Amino acid sequence: MEFEFTNETLEKMVVKKMLTDKKFLSAISPYFDTRWFECSKPLGAVSSIIFKYYKKFDVLPNINLLRAIIEKYCQSHTDVPKEEILMSLDDASRVDVDLSLQVAKKNIEDFVRIKNLYYAISDNAEDILKRGSIEFCMDKFEKIQKFTFEEGDLGLDYFSKEGMDKHWDFIN
Repeated sequence: MEFEFTNETLEKMVVKKMLTDKKFLSAISPYFDTRWFECSKPLGAVSSIIFKYYKKFDVLPNINLLRAIIEKYCQSHTDVPKEEILMSLDDASRVDVDLSLQVAKKNIEDFVRIKNLYYAISDNAEDILKRGSIEFCMDKFEKIQKFTFEEGDLGLDYFSKEGMDKHWDFIN
């Protein structure tokens, strides 16, 4: 890709998107893995808290609520200092990239897809070697490759005015 962000920036962008976009959280739900956050363990903790809150309550937590949850979280999770987690939350919330831009969406999509494919392979490497085949995990690989959080999968949206307009724009 011609316009790529660093993994450090992408990790912050993913957390910012998690903080602001319920549809994004819903789309990544089957794939989410805190191991995506290799550059920043504190961001991994923030993402995990956001994701667990969303899964339990089906709403996005606000920053103040997250701060309170982080306080409690750090009492039982001492592997990452509370100050680092709070600083990572602030850094991610201040990401100054318009996440609705196509280049940002494409970078985030690729980031999620690549991280998931990597972990799908590494988590199944031993079984792949034992069996001498990848057949048993092909469905997972295919789902990862097709991952998108773009709206308008052809489905029934195709027959809406926007769906047809999008189709004709693509054809032209």
